[in-house]
Amino acid sequence: MCFLSLNTIAQSYTTDNVYVHEDGEMVAFGAHTFDGTNVVETARTNNRGYFSFGTAASWTAAADASHVDGYARQYVNGAFVLPIGDNGAYRPIATTAGPTDAAYYAVNPNGSYSVTSTASDVSDVSTVEYWDIDGAVATSITLTWNSTSDIATITGSDLTKLIMVGWDGSEWVKIPATVSANTLDATASTPAFTGSAGTLTAGSITTDATITPNTYEAYTFAKEDGEVCLAATAFLQGALYNSTNAIMTDNLRSNSLIPTSEPYAAMTNFTHVGNGGGETTTAGVLSTTGNDAIVDWVFIELRDATNSATVVETQSALIQRDGNIVDASDGTSNVCFSGLASNNVFVAVRHRNHLGVMANAAVTLTSAGTAVDFSTTTLHGTNAAGLGEKSNGSANTVVGLWLGNTSLDDKIIYSGPNNDVVGINNAVINAPGNLFKFSTYAYAAYHNGDIDMDGSVIYSGPNNDVSPVNNVVINHPGNIFNFPTRAIDEQLP
Repeated sequence: MCFLSLNTIAQSYTTDNVYVHEDGEMVAFGAHTFDGTNVVETARTNNRGYFSFGTAASWTAAADASHVDGYARQYVNGAFVLPIGDNGAYRPIATTAGPTDAAYYAVNPNGSYSVTSTASDVSDVSTVEYWDIDGAVATSITLTWNSTSDIATITGSDLTKLIMVGWDGSEWVKIPATVSANTLDATASTPAFTGSAGTLTAGSITTDATITPNTYEAYTFAKEDGEVCLAATAFLQGALYNSTNAIMTDNLRSNSLIPTSEPYAAMTNFTHVGNGGGETTTAGVLSTTGNDAIVDWVFIELRDATNSATVVETQSALIQRDGNIVDASDGTSNVCFSGLASNNVFVAVRHRNHLGVMANAAVTLTSAGTAVDFSTTTLHGTNAAGLGEKSNGSANTVVGLWLGNTSLDDKIIYSGPNNDVVGINNAVINAPGNLFKFSTYAYAAYHNGDIDMDGSVIYSGPNNDVSPVNNVVINHPGNIFNFPTRAIDEQLP
């Protein structure tokens, strides 16, 4: 074994184990080749030794049997892979700026950094490895893993829950990062994300933004255990029916008809799952005006990514005039969920007198809020939603959920058995104030028969709620012969 305190190398090749002792630094200024069988070891004490790469340096052929076992330093002010490992385990990192120092420790970090001291959104911190990464220059950081990293145990075999964490001096905190679509190829000094997609046994993860390495004392993997959120947008044809633009009306709110407690727990065919149910809002939330004014309650379903017919979590939320679906408690925040078995889900939105829709592709929910716009995304099924018509006969300019499902089932029927018009008639004829049973009576109520969501249920005459149902059925793209008895089926699995 060779012991060095300082050396400078233009073109280098390690053919024997090399040791850089305390306060020593060995610098490669040109191309360095690892021989495949020997390591460059450095002191890991407080007075570290370094194997460094100069501003024009590069390297090749690092592997489990041949790498820097200890601290490597890059002077390269650009993208670079630091070829570090420990005890026969090669676990490189990649950066985008330097100088940066790093060492890999194939040991439980708990001795120095308690794995049970975590932020609220972090759990299951790795007990097999961590990295010490130092530097004052902001850089992206990429960590790598293989089968010995035991990512399956950390994440419960759900790669979507894998996160990068850093020790901030008192606890492990989440560092916003994303699993690489193509894994880092760490066989040479220039980072190349050309590998296959990450798996539980091999992959890489990169910070979403540059960070200063000195911000954290150590880096490793953990499981995301906090809330993940949905930033959803949708439109209801009923609330667009009397609108003069692409913004929904908020007559239910302005007439003080929207309940402060979610209505779906008491409705047929709306079954809450998981933590869903019992959501409430406040008079303050319902007093907001403008484009963020509340239109009504909606019902959010998260469905299993491997079986979209299985609902795994629900939540009642509020929908604004501009289509944003928001948390009921404050009327502005994204809709968030906790305790999910998997963050990878299908998302569906339903409403009490519209047909529900589901995005055709599963999404991964994140703490920042994953966007799903049901007015633009591809939906499951055929003609699951559409433009529909306004009361003046013009077409909407945004895709909305089909209106007219007063029966709370999975179809809209204008005429014939089990039609949805009967419900409108019954509501009006039996309205408490309609003493003479007039079909033209305007029943002011929060009722599923209020198809155009103007605050009144009307069976016949001006502004009635039957005409919108007729328009949807007759003009539906699937009703090529314009039959009034044609049933418009909901396209949920």
